[in-house]
Amino acid sequence: EGGHVEALKYLGEVGGRELLAQPDNQGWTCAHLLSEGGHVEALKYLGKVGGRELLAQPDNEGCTCAHEAGEGGHVEALKYLGEVGGRELLALPDHEGWTCCYLASAGGHV
Repeated sequence: EGGHVEALKYLGEVGGRELLAQPDNQGWTCAHLLSEGGHVEALKYLGKVGGRELLAQPDNEGCTCAHEAGEGGHVEALKYLGEVGGRELLALPDHEGWTCCYLASAGGHV
């Protein structure tokens, strides 16, 4: 959760993509936590290992890591997610119909 790239690299070497993509009971992956905290370098490592599929993986409420980055106002994380996932990732709605743009606006990050 602290965004430590070296720890993620080690876990990726030991457990592979499957470990890094393993969700918790709410459907959150490492990518959700890193996006929530704005940890762009660690997020880039996950993108390199898991690709767009991992970064677009929704949690139980339909939120992707783009939703978490938007809610936290983490512009650099959103830029990276846009580069990797394109407009499609940034425009994905959650189960409430909310996009990362909506969450950024609701949080006053405009």
